[in-house]
Amino acid sequence: MEAPSPAPINNDIVVEATHVHKEHYYRVRIRENICKIKITNEEGNIYYIELTPDSNFWEENKKYFQDNFSKFSDIINETLIVEKGDIKHKIIKEDFEEIILNIIYEGIFGFKISIEIPRKRDRIDLLNNEVQDIMKQNEEKDKIIKDLDKRVDYLERLIQMNLDRGQLIQMDPS
Repeated sequence: MEAPSPAPINNDIVVEATHVHKEHYYRVRIRENICKIKITNEEGNIYYIELTPDSNFWEENKKYFQDNFSKFSDIINETLIVEKGDIKHKIIKEDFEEIILNIIYEGIFGFKISIEIPRKRDRIDLLNNEVQDIMKQNEEKDKIIKDLDKRVDYLERLIQMNLDRGQLIQMDPS
């Protein structure tokens, strides 16, 4: 037996759903066999990666660019900055920590590759990490201090016992 449905409420308020499209600003620099990709979003978060012929990314994807890193770098620049050519790009994931950028070619020998671009750490992130490290060091030192305090307490009691025993011996000449 089905439960009865509640009666619909008619408030005459209509909210239209719209797709929110974030703007991204791209910068590509190619120097000394390093392809630097920087993406800044509307909130000002910066995502940055440096790709080289030695990187894991290149080892996995060089086959799509005829093992030519210079060609890859030029294509990335043309795709992201100049926005020309047959290769398209699309951000498929964006969160605070990283952006995943898809590079897509739909030709005869088409491919789709993903570049995981981490958020660039700023001064606040670095300071937060440093504060966390200092807090851990303080906790470790607090443990050492507590241990030393227990040992000092034990030694004080031991000395006091010996002093008390010495006074008893002096009082009792037998």
